[in-house]
Amino acid sequence: MGEPAAIAAEFNDRFAAAWNDGSAEALAALYAPDALLVGRAVVSGRAAVAQALVALRAQGWDSVSLNPVAARRSGDAILVVNDFCAIGGAGKLEARSSQVLVEVDGSWRSAMHTAA
Repeated sequence: MGEPAAIAAEFNDRFAAAWNDGSAEALAALYAPDALLVGRAVVSGRAAVAQALVALRAQGWDSVSLNPVAARRSGDAILVVNDFCAIGGAGKLEARSSQVLVEVDGSWRSAMHTAA
């Protein structure tokens, strides 16, 4: 399995690359088929999560960076807390997010993503 901190950092790198490229397909690939995105609304399912993230990016948040501040294993899942920074025409937003990462088809994917 690997160390939680390394898994979180690698996932965050993939997330930032997908976000910064604006690729709905790459964002979708980061999520489990039954993933949940929890923010102002709750969105369920890989395609719906990717669509919601692309819509959020279209509001002017062109660039994102993530820094894991905590990562630990819970059973077969990796629980991650991130500091994130989103920058774009909408300004600058610094906040916290969390991911519950699970291994699906040999790759770590988000089963639940929250942002506040």
